[in-house]
Amino acid sequence: MKFRTPIFIQAGLGKNAQTIEELCARWDLYGKTLSALTEGELQKIIVFLPLSDGSRKLPNFPNLELHFSPDSLIGRLLMLLKVQRRINTLKPGLVTLIAGDLYISPVMGCILKLFSKRFIKIQVQFHGASYKNYAPGFRARLKYLLLKVAVSSCDSVRIVSSFQKYEIQSIFGLDTKEFVVSPIPISFAKIPVRQAPHQGLVFLVLGRLHIERGIDKIVELVEMLTAGEFECTFHVVGDGPLKQLFDSFVNHPDGKTKVILHGRQHELEVRSFLAKSDLLISFAHEEGYGLALREAILSGVHVLATRNSGTEEVFSKFPGRIDLIENAADAFKFIKSFSPVNIEPENLTKIRKAQELLDEKNLKNLVVSWVDT
Repeated sequence: MKFRTPIFIQAGLGKNAQTIEELCARWDLYGKTLSALTEGELQKIIVFLPLSDGSRKLPNFPNLELHFSPDSLIGRLLMLLKVQRRINTLKPGLVTLIAGDLYISPVMGCILKLFSKRFIKIQVQFHGASYKNYAPGFRARLKYLLLKVAVSSCDSVRIVSSFQKYEIQSIFGLDTKEFVVSPIPISFAKIPVRQAPHQGLVFLVLGRLHIERGIDKIVELVEMLTAGEFECTFHVVGDGPLKQLFDSFVNHPDGKTKVILHGRQHELEVRSFLAKSDLLISFAHEEGYGLALREAILSGVHVLATRNSGTEEVFSKFPGRIDLIENAADAFKFIKSFSPVNIEPENLTKIRKAQELLDEKNLKNLVVSWVDT
């Protein structure tokens, strides 16, 4: 049987992206699924990446064929040539180019598709609700135009929640595109086996510290709790441009409301924070799939999140394990009456198993969208 060969093009790694090692670990899982579904005919996913300090110390990933180019404009051109040469070695010449970002990689894919004599399809991927983020200025306008090029020229669109299809169609008018619903699989390396004992109420803020994640609203909530002398501890795990907003609270460790900044952490460290937290708080304006929210729920941590399409979907999947609010005042009111509830281990085991089976199904659907001719 003839299959399309999947080739990942990751033209750049954003400041808030996962580490290369974590990305490769996830792609390696995709490669394992690829080998199983094609009965070994396609044994590895071909991946093109920018060179970085992290890439120099990578472990072996048996299901990936990794290629690196300098992280520069010249490096992008070199990557383009490398991808073209690798495509020319494939028999049959059936390829699916998977764009690792929404701006440069799709353009590279379009160039390859235009000038190559091989049969190339392009897939772009929306892991979040980035298509809804608008901002003034030339740079933002350019990014939006590149995004429009990406979605208009691709053959398929990977999304992480079904509601995104209709949002993307309404913005870009993509009535004829193929949409593939396949969320990022849960990394169970992050999920603690059991909750760790701790004193007092412990809240967790997890992820990128920038305006789209509603960090200003988190700070507003902390101000309310501090003014009310509410006794609790905020663990802030992540990094970003709004990190300094927490400085004034960090510098007063004797207050009843304690804020501790931990910066960006590896998966195993994230697991330790999930193990000793009572409540995950997210004020993100939009959620695609709500990966961090689901990781918290699977860890036995209750979730408090801003109401939007993504969080409403999580609410429907995990009733009783997440509460939705509109603003910081609502969150403050909720927290004042919040009392942690220990989840029975057998119930956690049940929902974790269900998640694993769902992830396996979604992965197969995604891989089929790459290899199907």
